[in-house]
Amino acid sequence: MAASLRLRRVWARAILAVAGLLTAAEAVVLARRRGSRSDAGALQRLVHRLQTENEILRARLLKIEPVHRPRYTPWERLRILWHRARYGLSLRATARVFVVEASTVQRWVDAVRTRGLRLARTLQPVNRLPDLVRHLAALLRFEQAAWGTRRIAQVLARLGIQVSRSSVQRILKRKPRRPRRAADMKMQKRGSGGIRVREPHHVWLIDMTTKKSLFGFFEIRVGAILDAFSRSVVALRVHWTEPNAAWVCDLVRQGIRATGTRPGHVITDHGRQFTARRFVRFLSARKIRRRYGAVGSSRSTARLERFWRTLKSEWLGGWLVLWFAPRLIERRLQDWLAWYHRHRPHQGLAGRTPDDVLRECPAPRAKTIKAGGHWHLSCEHFAGHRDLPVYRLRRAA
Repeated sequence: MAASLRLRRVWARAILAVAGLLTAAEAVVLARRRGSRSDAGALQRLVHRLQTENEILRARLLKIEPVHRPRYTPWERLRILWHRARYGLSLRATARVFVVEASTVQRWVDAVRTRGLRLARTLQPVNRLPDLVRHLAALLRFEQAAWGTRRIAQVLARLGIQVSRSSVQRILKRKPRRPRRAADMKMQKRGSGGIRVREPHHVWLIDMTTKKSLFGFFEIRVGAILDAFSRSVVALRVHWTEPNAAWVCDLVRQGIRATGTRPGHVITDHGRQFTARRFVRFLSARKIRRRYGAVGSSRSTARLERFWRTLKSEWLGGWLVLWFAPRLIERRLQDWLAWYHRHRPHQGLAGRTPDDVLRECPAPRAKTIKAGGHWHLSCEHFAGHRDLPVYRLRRAA
């Protein structure tokens, strides 16, 4: 086995050396025939035609995403390395000509130098995900059309099936999102010098939002307090007019009674309810430090802004157009909050729920899914609401 490997390695190096010698010999011959110009016009037309065809084919291949481009066979890889050695191309030039990454060409060269031709052989991609995962991902997409691929992957993880978001995207044949620009990444890395959340109920975020109902004729105001550590909703109330400072103080009292503790810091915007003297004195009497979010920026209250988006899209979406009784709204709101805390996975919590973070529960243990196994996916509706699904995966008898 070792002798065969050494023989392949020597043979591969010999092939590349011969290609280099041919390049040198061709240069000598062309130098001797430099005065011959009989076929110069025909050669120029041929070169122009080949360049045009090459540009058209490369432009079409570049439109295909790298993960969907056809892979080069072992023989094609050897021909590419021959071409590189034949014409003395660099790694970047070779990668640009054959529409691959420079690191890929470097791996091919290293494989030939260290292990002969064996590593240049391309293995057929094997999809290790069984048909059950495909079926469950397609079923969740059909039943919950508003869910994204990250949300579906997190729900599958809570069911005990560890699958990445990219795998769910391939299963559902969806293109991945555009990668973030370098400027956006720099903005996130700069930091704002804010408070570093260390434990539950260390920092509370307080804000209010407005939702129109019945074709815009009615409006409701929703005020919420969100724990920055666990993303849990400490307190939430509904109001039909513009809330004042006294109403916000009652909201904070509700949160203190529900948790049995006071926060160390409170972050709000510059609304008149939060800048009023009554609210300032209320916080000072309880030794709660107050911080304001940056003007014109939502990054300081990004967690709460994300919660408003979830609330409006998943709860304040459709049924509120027909039902706007205060008691009914608050009762259904409490049901939604219970489902939100127990069963809805959060991207910022690595797929866990707020209750999992507060109880310090680990991630669900992955189930062993084998081909040919029988499983049953059941869907329960939390508190009888069809828009609050709870999925459970059990082994069928």
